Amino acid sequence: MDCGTRLIKYLLFIFNIFCVICGLLLIIMGSILLKELEKSSNIFSMPVVIILVGCITFVVAFFGCCGVVRGSGWCTSIYVFGMITVLFLQIGLIACLFVQEDQIIRTVEESVTHIWEKKSLDNGYAINSFQIAVQCCGLNSYLDYTYNNVTVPSSCCGSMTGECDANIYKFKRGCRSKIMDILHSNINNIRYSCIGMALVEHVAIILACYFKKGIRTSDNTYIYGTR
Repeated sequence: MDCGTRLIKYLLFIFNIFCVICGLLLIIMGSILLKELEKSSNIFSMPVVIILVGCITFVVAFFGCCGVVRGSGWCTSIYVFGMITVLFLQIGLIACLFVQEDQIIRTVEESVTHIWEKKSLDNGYAINSFQIAVQCCGLNSYLDYTYNNVTVPSSCCGSMTGECDANIYKFKRGCRSKIMDILHSNINNIRYSCIGMALVEHVAIILACYFKKGIRTSDNTYIYGTR
């Protein structure tokens, strides 16, 4: 194995270890969300998608690690095939982010509204978690609670327990407008991050193909050199 192939081996190994860790984190995060949001049917698919992405990332990266550590051609081939599949999925996601931006934002808005409307079914767990994560209060404002003679929950102050001070929740924005602003402000960052990831995946595929070629050349040299 020449120096160039060895360098590619170490680069691929580091990259795939990072992907393995990311895959595990996605699986853990998705599992936690699945447990917390299991009663909110409209957003039940979100953690499932996160777990699925995490599993795919983990499996593909695992084969990549095995391929570079063991110098296995078939493991590297599976890795290349997996990365090509992920790359096409990534391109599809990027296309959706550019072409269906309004639909994506509308779907998120509808999901937030659904969480609010169904809060009584899960004792407010989903909306409370959402209010803590997004730092918001009510669907449109804290008045959604007070107008209906409902005590403003502690989640409007960033906690699951205790009472919420009016001096805090009165200055919190509604969750619907807050999440819309977050999406509008970060949609370009999401797009370009996906493009960057796709470019990295493309480079990884090229390096993996070169590494596989290096393995084959090394094996042929060993076989014919010993005759």
